[in-house]
Amino acid sequence: MDPARHGRRGRPVRRLSDRVRERSGERSIPRLEALHTGLAWAVAWFAGERARLRREHIAELEQRALRAEREAAREGRLAVVEERTRIARDLHDSAAMRST
Repeated sequence: MDPARHGRRGRPVRRLSDRVRERSGERSIPRLEALHTGLAWAVAWFAGERARLRREHIAELEQRALRAEREAAREGRLAVVEERTRIARDLHDSAAMRST
């Protein structure tokens, strides 16, 4: 990059970093502090991601349980209807035999 052609590029960033250094009283940001900051962000992100995944998993399990309950109730109603149909057929057959 030719400074004559691109002399102003990068200056605002340098000025900002110089201001940060001046306010902190040091010429550069300590590496250990940057590492701790990055580590804190990574831990916070990881914890948030795990919480989100856990909530999604719990919601999925609740949906499955609800579907299973509905299916069990539906099958119970079907069994009752089938039994009533069988009883009605037996009554019809026995009544038909008596009348002949």
